[in-house]
Amino acid sequence: MHPSSPVIERDLALEDLVPGREYVALFMALGRLLYLAEEAPEVFGRPVLDALDGVLSRAEHADKKTAYFLYRKAAGALAMVLAHSPNPAARESALSVLSRALCQSSGPVHRAVAESLSRLPLSIPTPKPDLGATSRPARTDLCALMALAGAEPSKARVLGRSVVAPALSGSRVLVVKLARAGEDPGGLAAETAWMDFLRQDPGAYGEDFYVPRSLSRGESRLFSFSGLSVPGLDPDALHPDRLGVAFLARPEYFRYPNEPGNPLPAEDFLAVLAKNARILGAMSAAGVLHTAPIPLFHNRVQQRRRDDRGLYHWPRSGRLDQWLASCFHPNVGDTGPRDFEHLVPYSGFLRDLYLHMGTQVLSLALVAGSWFRAADPGRAGLDEAGNPVDARDLFDEALFARMLQEILAGFCLGFSGKKPPELGVDYHSLARAMIGKMGVDADMEEMLRVHDQRHMSRQEFDEFLSSRGWSKER
Repeated sequence: MHPSSPVIERDLALEDLVPGREYVALFMALGRLLYLAEEAPEVFGRPVLDALDGVLSRAEHADKKTAYFLYRKAAGALAMVLAHSPNPAARESALSVLSRALCQSSGPVHRAVAESLSRLPLSIPTPKPDLGATSRPARTDLCALMALAGAEPSKARVLGRSVVAPALSGSRVLVVKLARAGEDPGGLAAETAWMDFLRQDPGAYGEDFYVPRSLSRGESRLFSFSGLSVPGLDPDALHPDRLGVAFLARPEYFRYPNEPGNPLPAEDFLAVLAKNARILGAMSAAGVLHTAPIPLFHNRVQQRRRDDRGLYHWPRSGRLDQWLASCFHPNVGDTGPRDFEHLVPYSGFLRDLYLHMGTQVLSLALVAGSWFRAADPGRAGLDEAGNPVDARDLFDEALFARMLQEILAGFCLGFSGKKPPELGVDYHSLARAMIGKMGVDADMEEMLRVHDQRHMSRQEFDEFLSSRGWSKER
């Protein structure tokens, strides 16, 4: 039997939600209220909803260290009423409170309200691409594969771990993407499986989204290559079985919109940002989640020691390691998102969806900032005196604000199919604050802890230091 509204008001003691209430008492009261909202949202009436509105609008405890958790309880209770109450008036009131708080609040209140939306029911499919067919690689010779694709081995070049050569009379490039030493090649095979899946319905994510065509032999998408004698390719860095995948892509597939020293013109770059935001939003709505538009780390050196591989979890904030280096080979470009080995299907948990979507928006915002720095890539790090380089003059606040607005608008359009509502975002203030952080390379000193050093061999330790500018003598 569900409690009646009077019982709720008596047990909850709504006086615990009034202004000036002691923090611990308010925390406990909101905890009880959240529990009741989960058990019986239909009994919540206007007095309780008004009290919750007051808690969020006053934000009198926003300076407390655990304030986010307090306001998450209040916003979560409202979300439960909005999602499950049979009373239309109660649902409308809950929506009004959440909408107002979302547009007018900041800090822990804003975050709590935004995350409370992950409690709302949402119909997102779970795609099921065929990620199998990876256990028996097909043996092939690189030159023979190039001949089949109409590519010339003499024109092949190395981009990272990929061998790329013009093919099909220059209308495409043949890409042979190779597994690194110690890497599970299943991730590469999954990338070509995602290509096949996305090509089944090419217009689902936008007609301007280009997906390369994977190459396979029989049921195997994975190849064991011979003849990998391409200048610039380090054989010691490759999987000992020379495993990899192959696909055909457009020549512009490897064009980076923020190329250091040669970034796209401003309007072209804006169009790329808006396009990729819209496509990533549409993919997320279809349950296809890109986990790494750019690689984000709290601390790269902790990748092998920590269970989370040192990856950056944006809700926790904190130090973002080498953000500028993360941006200069983004997995977004003229053709849309790429590097599909980082795609995962929607798990069914809305919080996971929320976290991945936040990563996508943050990544695009960082790429936008890197475009300004790309105009003078040499101005980075520390100067000769050891002071952080100040490159804020490279930024245009008004243009940066437009970029941020295009990202949010494009993502909303792709995800919902509608233009975004007015959220009260001050894009100029946001751009100004971001320029203050992204234009000065401060607070970016990397920490090499004893635990991390113990996980390195002597060679790895020497390479770590030399890659950061240390001489052998030093």
